[in-house]
Amino acid sequence: MINAEHKPLRHLQVGLTRPAAQSAELQRLLQQQGAEVQLFPTLEILPLNDLPAAASALAAAQCYDGLLLTSPNTVTCLARVAQSLQLDLAARFAQSQIAAVGSKTAQRAESLGLVVDTLPVRYDAESLADTLIQQGVAGRHYLLPCGRRARPVLSDMLQAAGARVTRLVLYDTVMPADFDLQGFVSRLQHQALNTLLFTSPSSVQHLQQLLSAYDADTLLQGVQLVSIGPVTSAALKDSFGRVDLEAPEATQEGLLQALLQQAVPA
Repeated sequence: MINAEHKPLRHLQVGLTRPAAQSAELQRLLQQQGAEVQLFPTLEILPLNDLPAAASALAAAQCYDGLLLTSPNTVTCLARVAQSLQLDLAARFAQSQIAAVGSKTAQRAESLGLVVDTLPVRYDAESLADTLIQQGVAGRHYLLPCGRRARPVLSDMLQAAGARVTRLVLYDTVMPADFDLQGFVSRLQHQALNTLLFTSPSSVQHLQQLLSAYDADTLLQGVQLVSIGPVTSAALKDSFGRVDLEAPEATQEGLLQALLQQAVPA
């Protein structure tokens, strides 16, 4: 066992902004390397209960050439809807190409019996679109389950290349009603947080809204803002004017790798 004083992330006081229900594994990974971790989720996933729209989309599953999965949240909400409608997702999409934006999304899909056959090199919507377009999408019809605030880039790129894309909105990302703003601000003011991790643009944008009554630049002075990938980095630059560290791969393991490489340079 590594002595606590030799753990590479022992100097980090980390705030995780992803939903609490999705933070346990990343929290564990960080704590194993010595980091102190606090949960400050700036968003939560709100499933939408538009069962008629979902039933209509899933009833036509055999009409789709492909199913596009862009996050574990999407897969979870799709599974919940299918269960409510008593539908077998694996059977419905057995003849469809199934594309996932990244490894975690693929793992979640495969746990439901869905066979993922397309993964992009880089885990973002642009790379997924590029991968599909290289395979040929003209004349093909894709089902895209998504969140209400999902970026349109994937559907836009595919449609520009001649595909047809049907969006099925399954959830929204909302501000948590119980966010401990006083506790969060107090930790920042007392320099009890020196690192904030962001795993989505929504987590960044919600924090900006939460801090709207404060001088965010002053509060976040000395706090490194760490992003899971390029899209989240762009949101950080828009909201706070900077991003201090970006994961080499858009996964929680990528976040850990970035922090470890920073702590122990090669």
